[in-house]
Amino acid sequence: GIMIVSMELPLIHTLERKSTLKIMAVGTVLFAAGFGILPLSTTYWFAVITVIIWTLGEMLIFPLVAGLIANRASDDNRGQYMGLFSFTFSLAFVFGPVLGSWIYDNIGPHQLWIGSGVLGILITIGLLILEKFQSKQ
Repeated sequence: GIMIVSMELPLIHTLERKSTLKIMAVGTVLFAAGFGILPLSTTYWFAVITVIIWTLGEMLIFPLVAGLIANRASDDNRGQYMGLFSFTFSLAFVFGPVLGSWIYDNIGPHQLWIGSGVLGILITIGLLILEKFQSKQ
């Protein structure tokens, strides 16, 4: 929490002239790396480092998502886009812990974290494809 409060705004301000999708892609890589290497943790400090890595990713992703969605919508349907975004974000908070707990209990803790890392890499690829498509327009 301290890291987010003290660093998020200066970090986003420093990067505001860069491509939003590229910044989000970097954030997603950090998020994926932090979660994906967690099973390698054998010490408390290694786990702390993974939390710092994924928190940096979070700081690059979450402040930009709402702006990206709002900018992609027209004035006529911006409210619908933002409402759908809020709804899906809320669903993730409801179903994410349930699904994560099920995977942890039934498949295994390492698979949960490695799977989260793989999912993050797939999302990164999607963001980069979207960025390439968007820059052609």
